[in-house]
Amino acid sequence: MSGNANFDQKVNHDSQNLSEVLGSRSSISGDDHTESDCKSNAEHNEEMTVPRTIGIIGAISFIVGTIIGSGIFISPKGVAEGSGSVAFSLCSWAICGIISMLAALCYAEMGCVIKASGADYAFLDAAFGSVLSFIFSWCWAMLLKPASMATLSLTCAQYILTPLFNDGCGDVPEDLKKILATFVLLTLIAINIYSVALAARIQIIFTAAKLLALVIIIIGGIVKLCQGFTENLATGFDGTETSPGVIALGFYSGMFAYDGWLNKFSFNFGINTRVNECN
Repeated sequence: MSGNANFDQKVNHDSQNLSEVLGSRSSISGDDHTESDCKSNAEHNEEMTVPRTIGIIGAISFIVGTIIGSGIFISPKGVAEGSGSVAFSLCSWAICGIISMLAALCYAEMGCVIKASGADYAFLDAAFGSVLSFIFSWCWAMLLKPASMATLSLTCAQYILTPLFNDGCGDVPEDLKKILATFVLLTLIAINIYSVALAARIQIIFTAAKLLALVIIIIGGIVKLCQGFTENLATGFDGTETSPGVIALGFYSGMFAYDGWLNKFSFNFGINTRVNECN
């Protein structure tokens, strides 16, 4: 009898231990299932975002390529006409450069505080609210940016077609220039819609081409100065423009050439996370 009692007591003890083990496993499985459900719900409710596919080289090329854009090839004529003299033209370029540098530093500081895409819209929204920022974004999307893109597209078309009509038979037909400008603009839109990464690679190529063109122009100018072609510099401030309106137009052309430093915050949504961490 004593042996049977001990056997029954052992069986009951083993059954209790087995129940505890099974219960703990069930609890762990339930916790894992709950955690899995939470992760699934979090992923389901996660906000849709644009894939960050622009690397460090692409980001630099976008910024440099935008700053050294078509404006640098368009604006010298406007700055020279608004200045009236070589010396004042150089002063205008220096003043526009200082203003742009100070503005870029302010934007960099605000960008470190307000880490959101949208540039001017994000900054105005944080400072003055949604009404003013919406008005600005509407004007920028409907008026300012389309006008700027139209100017750059027409300039590109002008540069492409000028060699074909530079035969003394007349200027480039305006209708042909507008058709080519529209084609160029639509092509760039299609590339950006198809792939941001492809647009970044194309931007790198064009940035390198623009830098090469500027290097050729700068080296050519230095060589000419060393050869003694300084007659234009000798005139100094002779013929300096005195009309405030004309001078203002010259400064506007200079600022247009320096434009582009704010665009880093405009496409911040597409830059790779590692690049943002470096910033």
